[in-house]
Amino acid sequence: MLTNYFKIAWRNLIKSKLFSVITIFGLSIGFTGTLLISLYISDELSYDGFHENGDQVYRILREFDLPDLKTTFQYTPSALAPSVQQSLPGIEKAVRVQSNSETVSANQKSFIESSILTADEGFFKIFDYRVIEGQPELGRPGAMVISETMAKKYFGAESPIGNMLSIGNAELEVTAVIQDVPENSHLQFHFVTPIRQQQTSWGRNNYITYVLLNKGEDSGAITAQIAEVINANTGQNKGAANHSFIPHLQPLKGIHFGKGVDVDIAAQGNISYLYLFIALAIFILTLACVNFINLSTARSAEKSREVGIRKTLGGQRKQIIFQFLGETVFLTTLAALIAIVLAHFSLPVLSSIAGKSIHFDINNNWYLWCAFICFVPIVGVIAGFYPSLIMSRFQASKAVKVKATGSDSKWFRNGLVVFQFA
Repeated sequence: MLTNYFKIAWRNLIKSKLFSVITIFGLSIGFTGTLLISLYISDELSYDGFHENGDQVYRILREFDLPDLKTTFQYTPSALAPSVQQSLPGIEKAVRVQSNSETVSANQKSFIESSILTADEGFFKIFDYRVIEGQPELGRPGAMVISETMAKKYFGAESPIGNMLSIGNAELEVTAVIQDVPENSHLQFHFVTPIRQQQTSWGRNNYITYVLLNKGEDSGAITAQIAEVINANTGQNKGAANHSFIPHLQPLKGIHFGKGVDVDIAAQGNISYLYLFIALAIFILTLACVNFINLSTARSAEKSREVGIRKTLGGQRKQIIFQFLGETVFLTTLAALIAIVLAHFSLPVLSSIAGKSIHFDINNNWYLWCAFICFVPIVGVIAGFYPSLIMSRFQASKAVKVKATGSDSKWFRNGLVVFQFA
């Protein structure tokens, strides 16, 4: 039975070429827009999602609640990480990170690089950046880690492990090469060097502090404990509230959207835009379905003789509904396949508009593709349900003699047209 439905759908597709082209093209444009928006949303939501312990990683923010200064930013004193690491058993690791620009030299090549991080030894224990060669040894003075791109830039085909790089006035040994940092990481760097100045201070906000909590630890309780450590080291009295340093734990996956922070150079996303794009994708898909319903109900007069003959030969209304729904799902599937091709070739334009590379990667977006594949027949049924009801209502005797007009559905079609133009 299903095979027969699709055979008839194919014959009707060939028979009504203009209608088929217009219908499929309209649906495919709607699907393409929805798919591109979905890829963008998926990319935004994927930031820092590749870290194995990402749900346990937080960044400590500093809030000022003073009469002349009320703000929250990501920079903290150099003494914070060692203090909380030593004092709080609920914190497995605490590291300081600082971004710098320096002149880098090796093999008679010299460039000013702006993607240099200095970090504590536990940096690669908190963050999962793939090591290609060697072993990170940030606990050893004079060691450094570079990215795959920088390894090729400064050493060509030669292995950089054990070779020296000059960063500013320091000579450092390359002990590991990591894969280039993914674009969906809020930290972007090509070099990681040990923190050279081990002396700590509570007076300057010059480091970003990350903590890895032990499994099962409550972030709210840890925040209160961090506040106690801060007050004990900076408050006038032990335990006194310090309104110039109110700590907050910002989830790693919330950093890209600037969750809870007023000033942050790393926050590039805007969660409000994502809500807007989700609404836009739904609206585009709704318009595509409305357009399909309009076109299908407008053809009801042409399909009336076919319906009349089927009913005369014993066809039941349920069978006719399923036949038209099968035809709709068939057209929807064709439109979806065309949309995938259009989306693939439109990605460079989308990447240019978004200012970042958005990839057509089935492996990384398998859930999106599964949802898309499951969603297509649902859209086909929704878009074809009303037209199939209208066509299946034609009376056999009237439909065979004259073309049915479906005048009782004109108000609905007119309403849909007004909605489209509005």
